[in-house]
Amino acid sequence: MFNKENQMIMKKFGFVLVTVLAMMSVGLSSCKDDETIIIDYYPFEISINVVNAAGENLIAEGGSLYGKDFKMTYKGEDYNVNWNPEPKGRVVLPVFRGLIYDPSNYQGESVLRFGELDAGPINDYEMAFVMPDGASHSISIIRKPTNKNNYKQIVTVDGKIIPEYNDKNPYIRLTFVAQ
Repeated sequence: MFNKENQMIMKKFGFVLVTVLAMMSVGLSSCKDDETIIIDYYPFEISINVVNAAGENLIAEGGSLYGKDFKMTYKGEDYNVNWNPEPKGRVVLPVFRGLIYDPSNYQGESVLRFGELDAGPINDYEMAFVMPDGASHSISIIRKPTNKNNYKQIVTVDGKIIPEYNDKNPYIRLTFVAQ
């Protein structure tokens, strides 16, 4: 009924089948419900807009503050605005780029962007945004874990809590009015 060639094939198939089943039983037995799950959080940036009292964008090309010396102080280092950043390519990897000018963000507005910052839930950020006239604004972002895969975020500017930025809205967009 079985010739030697068929017997060899059956032996190889049986060996492979037993090996695969053994690997699956070892691999699947290591899964436990109480293990810590590692979660990857997207990095984030802070978008900053500077307007006058009438709401006009002053950092857009042709605006009175376009090309001026803005800076962000973070972890003891000053990051002056880069008005001509390298464009991002198709592959978007998280990269800290400091303070850069974006002539047309996703909403079509000219903004300054600071980051990208690690979005892990246990990071706290303290920084100062300095306007060309020397006016400084403190920015604080506090992120605390609430459970395995969530966090509470509190954003303050000059000591005042900004309520619209929380764990449901992690995208931080701040507007400062120039004097």
